[in-house]
Amino acid sequence: MKKAANTNRYSLFDLEESLRIEKKMLIGKWEVVSFEVEFLELKAKEGAPYYEFNYGLYFLLCKDDMKTAKEWWDKFLRHADGYDLWRASGVFFRFGEQYHELAMEYLELSAKKNYELAKAMILFLEEHPSKLPQA
Repeated sequence: MKKAANTNRYSLFDLEESLRIEKKMLIGKWEVVSFEVEFLELKAKEGAPYYEFNYGLYFLLCKDDMKTAKEWWDKFLRHADGYDLWRASGVFFRFGEQYHELAMEYLELSAKKNYELAKAMILFLEEHPSKLPQA
């Protein structure tokens, strides 16, 4: 039986903290403070894909630095499993048409890693090309 997520790579506290920071960045109402950035950077430099993705997200959303964001996402792609990729595709789908291609790329990579939900979403898009899945 497959695991739904690789949460065993992260402590519960670290995962909750990263989710809190991610939500803060995605909502965009609050500024990410230095200790939060340091936390993401430290975890990302350890090579954990979830944090590599969120650290790249920080550069995109808070620093408007797509080049550095892509550098971190390239690292993320080397370490991510199907769940990580599926989750990242959902974040990009939230950003709308401008990120649709990137979202689809991550979704397809997730499906190639045999993540069943990604396969189902791709099937849905093939059957309903005018509808984007919600993150």
